[in-house]
Amino acid sequence: RTFTFFMQDENGTEMKVVFEGTMPNNFETATSVVVTGQYKENYFHARDILTKCPSKYEETGVKTTQL
Repeated sequence: RTFTFFMQDENGTEMKVVFEGTMPNNFETATSVVVTGQYKENYFHARDILTKCPSKYEETGVKTTQL
């Protein structure tokens, strides 16, 4: 199986990424993605895909005050 997608860096540069494997379970909800591998043949050959998803424990805008 091959999973292909496009990534965009913080400068707005977009690149095609090809991963020989399946899409990670939490890929579609990830807030950021780290891909390791090698650039060749005009696209990035991914060896690993690490995803960061939003935490269900993050603050939700609750304000606290000290007495």
